[in-house]
Amino acid sequence: MTSVNPDLPLVVPVEQGGCVVGPECIALMLFYLCCGYAVNALSPKLAGKLQTTTTVIKFIPLTLMAVVGIVYGLTTGQLASNFANPALGYEVIGNPLFRSPIYNTNEKIGVYDNRFVAFHLGFDGQPTDRLSYRALATWQKGWGTYSDPFTKAHQNVSFMLESTYRFNNGWQATAAYGMDFGSNLMLGHNAGGQITVCKTGVFKGKKVKR
Repeated sequence: MTSVNPDLPLVVPVEQGGCVVGPECIALMLFYLCCGYAVNALSPKLAGKLQTTTTVIKFIPLTLMAVVGIVYGLTTGQLASNFANPALGYEVIGNPLFRSPIYNTNEKIGVYDNRFVAFHLGFDGQPTDRLSYRALATWQKGWGTYSDPFTKAHQNVSFMLESTYRFNNGWQATAAYGMDFGSNLMLGHNAGGQITVCKTGVFKGKKVKR
C-alpha cells in the first residue's frame, strides 16, 4: 500500500518497529475503546449520585449548626430574646417607615415604633411631552414596640411631590419636595427638597476645522 507518491510508503517495515496491527496494539485499542464506552455510559449515573452525595454532605454541618444553635439559645435565653425583639440592629433595609437606629438620639440600639399599619397612595402623569410629575403619600398609625408600647395610638403623614422637565439634547431637570408631619414619637416633623439636573446620551463637542 503506497500513497500518491510511490517513493513514500504508508506501511513501516516490522524490523523498524512499525507494526500497527499486532496483538499488543489491538489489545491496547480495545482497552481504550472499553474505557471510553464505560465513561460515556456511567457518567450520567455517577454525576447524579455524586450530586446527591455532596448535597447530603452539605446538610450535615448545617444540621449540626442548627442543633447547637437551638440548644445554646434555649439554655442562655438568646433564642427567646431574638423572637421577642426581632427588630434590633444597626441597619433597616426595605422599608422607610422603620427608622434606622443610627437616627436615635438616646444612644440606644433599637427600632422604635415597629408596630404599625400604613396605607400608601401614588399617582403620576405626563401632561406634555416635556413635563411629567409624580405624587406619593403615606398615612401611618403606630402603637410603639412590644417592649415599649405607646399609651395610645399615634399617627403620621408623609408625602412627596416631584416634577421633571425635559430639555433638548437629552437634558432634564427634576425638582422634588417631601414632608413628614404627625407625632414626634414616630417620624415627627421633617421637610426637605432636591433639585437634579442630568444629561442622557453622548456629549458632542464642536468640530475644529483645520
